[in-house]
Amino acid sequence: MEEVPDCHISVAVRLRPTQGPVAWESSQKFLVDRSGERWHFDQVFGPRASTWDLYETSVQHVIDAFCDGATCTIFACGPRASGKTFTMQGGDGPGLVQLAATHIWERAPQTAAHLRDDAG
Repeated sequence: MEEVPDCHISVAVRLRPTQGPVAWESSQKFLVDRSGERWHFDQVFGPRASTWDLYETSVQHVIDAFCDGATCTIFACGPRASGKTFTMQGGDGPGLVQLAATHIWERAPQTAAHLRDDAG
């Protein structure tokens, strides 16, 4: 099996569409609140970002590290009704859980081959 890459904590933020006035301005790495205070994150996804965009940018490499033997965790946190379930379980399309499971199953034959090579 390949050497397990070093892992670190990465924080991505996904903004849900708002009904009222926008409380944040966003860029790819910062949120700016109404007072002008800047908040830095590893990745910021605006309201138009798809779950696939979030997966491809912030989750897929974690799943690859997991398949290569690393211990990894992906979780969502935030206040009630902020979009955690929508992001993780999906709405109109698959959520992060389904995308990750699909990726793991696609990688399973390759991972099994590495395990057999290491055992032999």
